[in-house]
Amino acid sequence: MSLCECEYDGDAQPTLWRETVRSARKNHRCDDCGGLIPSGQKYKRIDYKWEGEFDSCKVCIGCQEIRKVFSCPAVGDLKRAVLDELYEGDGDLPLVDLGPAGSAKMDEFLAAYETLHGQESEAVAS
Repeated sequence: MSLCECEYDGDAQPTLWRETVRSARKNHRCDDCGGLIPSGQKYKRIDYKWEGEFDSCKVCIGCQEIRKVFSCPAVGDLKRAVLDELYEGDGDLPLVDLGPAGSAKMDEFLAAYETLHGQESEAVAS
């Protein structure tokens, strides 16, 4: 079951998708959350071809765990997709399968949601 409701033009699907787990030899940024992947930490590299264009991304451990539960295929959109689901959905995400890294990352996402939601509530009240 996918909780992701990302919309794409047409029926575009990747024609190549390869995931490999690597150890960072230098610091990287997670393409899903923008967080640091420090040197020595494991991360997932995803190589793909979408609509004729080759690309790749790096995903931190926490985002990997959330991605498994959330089933969002859109590289770089995981945080937005989770926040959209919390804001527009019923806010009930099945997160029982998250490990420590995924739980910590979800705490970051929830703090961002509360900050955004709180600002919107304050703007409406003014």
